[in-house]
Amino acid sequence: MSLLLFPSGIIDFTKFEAPDLLVAQYEGVANCTSTLRLKAGERFVKSSACFGMDEKSESYKMVGDTIRLTFDEEISAHEKYAYAVFRPALKAQGKEIPAYYANSAAQDSYPMIIYENKLR
Repeated sequence: MSLLLFPSGIIDFTKFEAPDLLVAQYEGVANCTSTLRLKAGERFVKSSACFGMDEKSESYKMVGDTIRLTFDEEISAHEKYAYAVFRPALKAQGKEIPAYYANSAAQDSYPMIIYENKLR
């Protein structure tokens, strides 16, 4: 019965995390979505929902208009050196959006939708 009332568990551990400074999301192939949450204290959480949930939490550095993500734990070499760059969006929108690159050799990026931005 408790599973029906509390499907995510009784304790909400996100209440114990640092506040979000930036929340952005992009959609990859096969409708897989990834959410990037930059936290106070230069920590981030990247969660992916595709054929299951995957969550990584490590550190980041802001260098100009670039967010450099550092994955300390085991992760695929594809995203070992991931980063996001703020690029001007369409002129009609009048704001910048981050473009997510899986690594420094990536030619294509994933445009991200910003849901919350307290960085600037």
